[in-house]
Amino acid sequence: MKLTMPISEARDQLTSLPEKLANGVEPATLVITRRGEPVLDVMPHAVFEGIMETLEILADPEALALLQKSARQSREGKTRSLAEVKKRLGF
Repeated sequence: MKLTMPISEARDQLTSLPEKLANGVEPATLVITRRGEPVLDVMPHAVFEGIMETLEILADPEALALLQKSARQSREGKTRSLAEVKKRLGF
C-alpha cells in the first residue's frame, strides 16, 4: 500500500509514521510530496533491508546465475519434495 503526504504533514507526524506504515497486512510505503511532486519515499526498515539484499544478489554475477538456474529448473519441473531434501541433507 502506498500512502502520499505533503512534506509539511509528514514533518508534523514524523514520530507516528512508523506505526502508520506498519499497520495492515503488507507494509506500506509513504511518498512525501513538495508542491504536489514526489520528493521522498519512506518505508519500514525491514523493507529497505530486503531491497538492499536483493540488489546485492543481483549485483553478484555468480549469485544471479544460480538464482536464474534455480528458476529455470523450477519452471522445467526439476524440483524435489521437502522430504527428499531433508533425507539428502540428513535430517
